[in-house]
Order: sequence, then C-alpha cells, then structure tokens
Amino acid sequence: MTAEKQKTKMPQDVQPKEIPAPVRLAREALEILKAEGRAVAEIEKLAKTLPAFAMNLERSGEEVTVDVLLAHARTGDLNLKRTPEPKKQRTYEDIVAKFSLSSEAIVKEVLPPKDLFEAAHRGDLKGVKKFLASGATVDAKDAYGHTALILAAWNSNADVVRLLIEQHAKVDEKDNKGMTALMMAALNGNLDVARLLIKNGANVNQMNKSGRTVLIYAVDSDDTDMLHLLLKNGAHANLYLLTTPQTKRLENYAKACTQWQKTTYIDPPSGLYEENPAYFSSKAFEAVRVMLEKEGGSEKGANRMAFGATGLFGTEDRVLHYLEQWGKAGKQPLHDIIYDIKLPGEKTPGMDLTAWADAVMKCGPSMAKLVKFADKLPVPEKSADGQTWS
Repeated sequence: MTAEKQKTKMPQDVQPKEIPAPVRLAREALEILKAEGRAVAEIEKLAKTLPAFAMNLERSGEEVTVDVLLAHARTGDLNLKRTPEPKKQRTYEDIVAKFSLSSEAIVKEVLPPKDLFEAAHRGDLKGVKKFLASGATVDAKDAYGHTALILAAWNSNADVVRLLIEQHAKVDEKDNKGMTALMMAALNGNLDVARLLIKNGANVNQMNKSGRTVLIYAVDSDDTDMLHLLLKNGAHANLYLLTTPQTKRLENYAKACTQWQKTTYIDPPSGLYEENPAYFSSKAFEAVRVMLEKEGGSEKGANRMAFGATGLFGTEDRVLHYLEQWGKAGKQPLHDIIYDIKLPGEKTPGMDLTAWADAVMKCGPSMAKLVKFADKLPVPEKSADGQTWS
C-alpha cells in the first residue's frame, strides 16, 4: 500500500485544534520582523524560540502582546531562551490602593460590631465567629425578633449564612412579623443565600403573619431565578399568581438550566440564565464577582458584570491588568470600567474574543462598549497605521 493510500481524511465534524493566543501573537510579531527586513537565519531562529517564550510569559503571569514580544525579540535571541521570573501576583486590594482614594476609599475604617446581630447584618464573618466563640447564642433575637441568620440572609451574605447554619441556627425561625431567612432572601433576590437555606431544609411554603409566602415575594419582585428555584423545590403555586409573561420566562429558564448544566454542570448564577454558558469560566467569574461585591454591587449586578469581563478577558489576572490600566479613584473602580462589557449571544465563526480583549486593554472603556458587536465584526478594525484600533 502506498503512502498516499495510507493517508486518511480528517472527519468533517472534527475541528482543527485552536492555536493558543500567545502563539498567535508570536506569529504576528514574526510577520512584523520579516517586514522589517530581518535576516532569514534570524527569523528562522525566532520562529522556534518566540512562541515558546510567549507561552512562558503567559505562564508567569506577564501580559503577552505583540509589542512586548517585539521588544524582547529585538534585544537578541539569547534573551528569549530564559524563562521569565514569575512576578508577584496582582491583587484587587493592591491595585485599588494605588488610586489614592482618600475620602472615597473603598475599604473604610469602621468601628467593630458591638454584637452578633450587627456583625451578621454587616456580613462580618470574623466578627460573627468572634461573638459565637465568646458564647453568643446563635438563635438569639433582637428587639424586632431578628436572628443573626435572618439578618445575614437579608444582607445577602452567603458565607455568614453558611457559618450560622453550621453552628445549628434554626433555618425557619421567624421574626416578630413572621418573616423567615428564606423570605428575606426572596424579598431581596438573594439567590445564592436562598439555595443554601433550601439545601439545609428551609420551608419553601412558610407563611408570615400577613399571609404571604416566599413565592409571593418572588412573584411581586418578578424574579424569574427565584421563582424557578422555589417551584423546583416544591413551592405551592396557585396559577393565578403568575402572569403569562412570567410563565413564559419560567419555561425559558428551564430550557436555559438544561443548557447550563450540559455546558458548565451548574444552574445559571443569579441573573445569567439568558447568557450563553459557553463564555463562563467558573474560577475567574467567582474571583471577579467577589471584587464587585466589595464595591457594594448587588448579587445580580455583580454576576452580570463578572460574566462579561471574564468572558472577554478569560482570566482573573487579565481583568486585574485592565483595572490597573484604566481604573480611577472612586467607590467602584472596577464596576466603572466593565459595566458596559456585553458579550454577543452566540459565538459566531471567526469571532476572535482574544483580539477584542487586546483592543479593549489598549483603548479602554470606549472600546469595551463595542464588544457586543463582535458577532457582526469578528475582529476589531485596526487604525491606518496598524498600531491601535479604530
């Protein structure tokens, strides 16, 4: 049998392996070096070493761009054979500290909480631990009948709620108006807290002194995420409670959950059921969501912005680099530069989010507003001199 006959065609449903972004950028740099008239022998050496150097840059946490690679290449081939020293990992706190926020500081010095109730309401995990360790009763009530768990659920602090449950807090304890922790979570759209409470046995059909149930609060808030969670876990629904649009959204939510489970193995985080799960990166999303919550963002708002930013930039470090480049003094420095990032509904053929991320990194929030058009313009257009984007 001849070598020609031994060749087999790649099945049509098998896609060619995607080229890593650092390698693609190295190839772009090589093309520029060729256009500069560099010797053939030098280009051949760089063709072997530059892609590897680019990959090493990324692994060590450095920013990889064409300009960076060109700068290293022009210093000589020997410099490319060294693996860059890992640099200190960026942190949100370190970057924000550079902005000299003065009176608008995000992390303000406050007096320590005076009791368990205040610590729970603030979401002060260390404070809650301290008071419990000092003998505070986990189910004690304040003048309004609030337990620490009810206050933590009201304030949407899942970590404090989790700790209190671990300390055997009663999940269905009521305040003076008959409100439970789950009702507080539903009233404020705190889906993560509601999931945690239900998982630990909270009654989804509890009624307060006004005759209102958890489901009624979710209906009044028109909260599709919360409605789906409650109905899925046995909430009794009188059909007249739900409007036709709400019923339709619940049907769409159920379909979205199936797609999210298939792609990411989780239900969509609060506020994201209409988003494409193909963009979701769990580790980066969670890290950026926590940063946004430190800035006082709501659960759904933080989720939406974290989804857009991490879907575009891919990693926590890239988001932090963007904050370092474009952040300014203020109460919400990260929020202010990523709230306009909206990802296209579908990943269309040829759409290059890496190129879009590079453009946003270079041009800032004005370019970030245009990412939503990436399905129609797969690669952002470069300026006439090729040095930036138009």
